[in-house]
Amino acid sequence: MVDVIVSNIAASSFYKSEKFGPKDLIDGDKNFGGWITDVAAWGNSWIEFRFAKPIPLASVEICNGFIEKEIDKTRDDYFFHKRAKDIAIYLGDDHPKPLHLTLKDIRDPQVLTLGILQPIQTVRIVFSSVYDSAPDPSITPYDVLGLRHVEWRS
Repeated sequence: MVDVIVSNIAASSFYKSEKFGPKDLIDGDKNFGGWITDVAAWGNSWIEFRFAKPIPLASVEICNGFIEKEIDKTRDDYFFHKRAKDIAIYLGDDHPKPLHLTLKDIRDPQVLTLGILQPIQTVRIVFSSVYDSAPDPSITPYDVLGLRHVEWRS
């Protein structure tokens, strides 16, 4: 296995400040933080990763749902934000047809098999639907979509 080094990461939007920006998706913390979109800007939002060099991609690990560490001490923060459901993964300029995948609505890391043998340097994840309900009917998720962690594997 070869390390996949992300040299640049960008997003269609993020909430308020860099504190909630896409760079936090690759900080190694799978439990808290991450990226969230700006309010009401989750439809077709995207995150784009540029790797240090072109590399084959065997899989991607995604931790669904944004959880703010300070808030999580007082409530189960996972359900207070929308979580990704259906995503499209665009693999560089040579693959015009994306891979369509569905994430589970779980806190645990999810590994999605990609099996891309051709070296890729840029990947874009586009979000087309969300999980927006909570087990407690008194919780109305805030109108932002979030992820905690994304890790590409070769």
